[in-house]
Amino acid sequence: MKAIGLMSGTSLDGLDIAYCDIQGNYTDTKVKLLDYREVKMPHHLKEKIQYCCQTDGGHVQDICSLNFELGSWFGQCTKNFMDERNITSIDYIASHGQTIYHIPEDTKNYHKSTLQIGEPALIAYKTGFQVIANFRAMDMAAEGQGAPLVPYADYLLYRDDHLDRILLNIGGISNITYLKKGCLEEDVYAFDTGPGNMLIDEAMRHFYGQEYDCDGKNAKRGRLCEALYQELMHMEYIHMAPPKSTGRELFGKLFYLNAIKYQLMISSQH
Repeated sequence: MKAIGLMSGTSLDGLDIAYCDIQGNYTDTKVKLLDYREVKMPHHLKEKIQYCCQTDGGHVQDICSLNFELGSWFGQCTKNFMDERNITSIDYIASHGQTIYHIPEDTKNYHKSTLQIGEPALIAYKTGFQVIANFRAMDMAAEGQGAPLVPYADYLLYRDDHLDRILLNIGGISNITYLKKGCLEEDVYAFDTGPGNMLIDEAMRHFYGQEYDCDGKNAKRGRLCEALYQELMHMEYIHMAPPKSTGRELFGKLFYLNAIKYQLMISSQH
C-alpha cells in the first residue's frame, strides 16, 4: 500500500512529509521511502504553538482556533506535496499532530492525558483522502504513557535475532528504544531521556537570533559550564526510573529562562 505520513515535532521546525510504500504486516512489515519533504513552519504558527503550550498561555479559544489553523496548514502542505510529485492515489494519510500538553501520570488535580492538535478533518477535506490521526491516545488508554511514539515501529523495522539494538531519537525531546536480540513485542523497552535539541534551539534564539545551531558550529566553540551541568543533572526527572515521558511542560521556555538566570548568578559570583 502507499501512504503519506505527517510529523510535526516538539522542536517546531517544520512539517515532515514522507511518502512510503508499505508491504507485509506485523513482523513481516517492510517500508520503503519513496519521497520526502520538510516544510518550514511559518513563524506566526510557531509563536502560537509556543504560546498555547505554556500553562499561563493559551486559553481554550486560542487552542480551538489553532487546532483548525494547523489542520488547514497540514492539509495544504500535503496537497502541495502531492501535486508537485504528481501523486494521485494513496491508501491513507497518517498525521501525528502537534502536541500541546502531555500529562504522563495522574496527579492530585489532573488525570493522565495528552493533547495533539491539527484537525485531521481539514487534512482529509483538502487532500480528498482518508486520514488516520491521534496515535497517542490509545496507548494511554491501554495504560501506557503515550510517549515515546516510535517504539512499536522500531520493533517492527529494527528488531534482530542476533543483535541487541538501541535506537536514539534526538528530537526536541530525546528518547531511546532498546531491542534485545530475539525480543518479543512485550520485551520492547523505551522512554524519554530528557530534552534534546529543544533547549539548544532556545539558546540559539536567545543569544544569536537563529532558529537552530546549523552543523553545531556554535556548540563546537563553547565550553561546558560545570555548575549548570551539575544543577541540571540533579533534576528529579533525570533520576526517575522508566517508564517516563516528558515535553515542553517541564523542559519548555520557562525552564530555559530559569537555567539562564542560574548561569548568570553563578557567573556574577566569579
